[in-house]
Order: sequence, then C-alpha cells, then structure tokens
Amino acid sequence: IPHAQEWLVHFFLPQNDDCKQTKIAMARAAADLGTGEAERGIAAAGGASAGRRTLSEGDIFRGVIREKSVALRTDGAGIAEGDTHIALLVLSKSTVKLFILGEELEMTLSVDQPQGNEHRLSMEGKERVFNCRFDRTQPGWLRGTIAEVSRRDHDVSSFALKRDDWWRDHHFSNGTLIPGMRTKPRLYGAVNCGRFPDFCKRKGADPSVPKRFPQVRMLFPDEVRFEIYRGRPLGREVFAFAREASRASGEVQALNSTDLQTMQTALPSLWLLYLQREGSSSSKSSSLDCQLCRSVLPVLRRTAPRLRAAGLQIGSVNCTAHASACRSFTNADGTEDADGLPAGSPEWGTLRLVEVGTSSPGGAPPAPGGPPVRSFALWDQQLLVGDAGQSVLISAVEAAASMAELMLPRTAEKTAQRSSVKAEL
Repeated sequence: IPHAQEWLVHFFLPQNDDCKQTKIAMARAAADLGTGEAERGIAAAGGASAGRRTLSEGDIFRGVIREKSVALRTDGAGIAEGDTHIALLVLSKSTVKLFILGEELEMTLSVDQPQGNEHRLSMEGKERVFNCRFDRTQPGWLRGTIAEVSRRDHDVSSFALKRDDWWRDHHFSNGTLIPGMRTKPRLYGAVNCGRFPDFCKRKGADPSVPKRFPQVRMLFPDEVRFEIYRGRPLGREVFAFAREASRASGEVQALNSTDLQTMQTALPSLWLLYLQREGSSSSKSSSLDCQLCRSVLPVLRRTAPRLRAAGLQIGSVNCTAHASACRSFTNADGTEDADGLPAGSPEWGTLRLVEVGTSSPGGAPPAPGGPPVRSFALWDQQLLVGDAGQSVLISAVEAAASMAELMLPRTAEKTAQRSSVKAEL
C-alpha cells in the first residue's frame, strides 16, 4: 500500500441505506478528484517517467486483475468493483515480483522483439503466465491477459497495471521543490464496520451506535489527524469536502506578545489573525468541544499560500497566554470574565483582519502592547443565525483571499511609496 498524503475513507455498515448512498457519492468524488496527478507539477519538473514504454529496475506498477474476463486488455478499459488489487515490482531485467492477496509471487520477465514501437512482455510464474503490452492511448498502463501455464493459448483472465511514479522525487532543474507540489497521492478506501467492529470502534466509529453512520473522514497520516465530513451523502458535497481538505498547505505563524510588539514597531503590515482561547474547567466550552476551532487552523493553512501571495500574512495568537495582546486587537476594556480571560474577547475561532505597525515611516512607534492601526472582525457574529460552521468559515476565508487579490495592486503601490519615503529619510 503506498504512503498517501491523504486518505478519504468511508466507514460503513452494509445494512444502512445512507451508507449505500454515501458509497455512490464516494465513487463519484474519487472519479472526479482522482489521486492528484495534475497537482504534481510534473511538466514544470521536466516530465515524469509515467509515459515511458519500457521497464526499469525498481519500477512499481499498481492495478487490478479481473478473473474470468479479458476486458481489461482493451485500451482505456477502467477498473470495476470486484476486481482484485495487485502490485508489481520490477526486480531486474529478468525478474518481477507480484503482490496479490497477501502473497508475493516471483516471476520471470521476458521482452519480445518490438513490433514497430510496441513491446510485448511476458511474466511467467509457477502456475500462470501474464502476457501484456503498454496501452496505446495511456502509455503508463500495462494491459494484458492471463493464462494457465498448462494452457498458454487459452486466456482466462485479464489485468491492468499503472506505473506508480509517486515514490520518485521531482524537482526543478535547479534542485528545489516546486512550491505547493503534491508529493504523495490522494487515496480512497472503505471499512466495513460490520465485519471489523473492533477496528472501527478504536477509530471512533462504533458499529453499536448506528446513528454515527455513514461516516466519512479525510485522514492525514503524516500529521496524525483527521477531519470528519458532516454533509449529506451527495457526490458533489463529498467532492467539495475532499477537494478543500486536500489542498496544498502553507504556514500559520504562532505569535506571542514579543512578536506582536516587534510587528508594532515595524512598517504597517496586513494580517489575518486567528484569536484562540483555551477553556478552563469552569467553562461550558473548551477547545476540544469547539468543532469549528478544530477546523480553523487546517482551513487557514490551506488558504495561506493564496493569502500570502496577495500580501496578507497569516498568524494565530493564544489569547489565554497572551491576554493583553488579544485585548488590544479586540478593543476590550481590560476587565476579565469568570475564566480569567479578557471580557469582551471574541467567540471561539474568531478571525480578525488587522493592520499593525507604525502609521508612517519614521513616525513615532506605538507603545508596546498598544492597539493596532486597524482591526476588524472577519464576520459579524450577530448577523449569523446559529453557529458559524465550517462552510461559513471556508466562505469567509476564501472571500478574504479574493478581496486581498483584488486589492493587491493598490497595496503594492502603497508599499513602494512607503519604501521610497523611508529611503529618502
């Protein structure tokens, strides 16, 4: 199984009708979204080896076998439910290893003389022989038929294998990684919680609680975390969730009081700040109970590259540890609530657009911990009916990014003017 950047996984119960609908939605999302080939920047990196019509030592292919059918030998034939997943590793010019249903089968590889530009390949094991060629329309695919060694002229099954090029590192010619380039695939899976109840229970999808199903999660193995899909079992909504959750991420700076004081004495800069709080035992809400709070940082990280390119910095401030700094951003009056936090401080997950720094180059710096030049809430909580869910959060952050991109020429012009004035001084 390849290492994935993300896994979109459906935890299901076979008898649940909503799970059946979600299965269809997952299939549609997987077909439309794919593994992320277009997000790899391969063309900029000088081309990948996926189109190569030869086998090299170390090549990995992944695909399926379809028993009692020769349909997969046809150019462009797709994978279907019920196909058996396999992997193939090229050990040398004469040997390959097939991984199938937990077994590893070593086979002899031979290459026939090419007919025109087409190579015919044969992989023979103790019981079966695989005859194949490269797909004429999809060069990275190997397709062919399978016969018993005792009856080589009688095809009983077929297979299709795609070269897995994800494990290779792709760089620019100068040796640097392409910014935002996907280096691992986006993969999809499903777990039958009726068959594997203990596993599902450990993952928080207890099959004894049917109301928790269907459950779709985006897993992030490298980050040891996951995000739960809370929408309807519709393909377009699952697609939107998976697409947003698997976007390339940037950095959200964790700022402390010292950082903020330094920013106040520098030239003005624009920030989108996430003001977070840690609840106490006496609080009715805590950071672990706030679903939106768990979503804010991942959403900000995924929007950060776009915001930063438009001249907006992204940061977060722990308002429990740095109460005075947060008070200056929210214009609170200095009193404290029952939890010892600034009274009038924002609701959970509040985002603010802030300009910090001196009002003019060479001007008197503000007092340490003083108010920013400008500070606005990204949205007015009083205008929302109910809680601000993840959809509202994504819409607000994306709208901020669009506005920042629109204002970028004016912002750049003002920055250039300030730099010119500073140089003259």
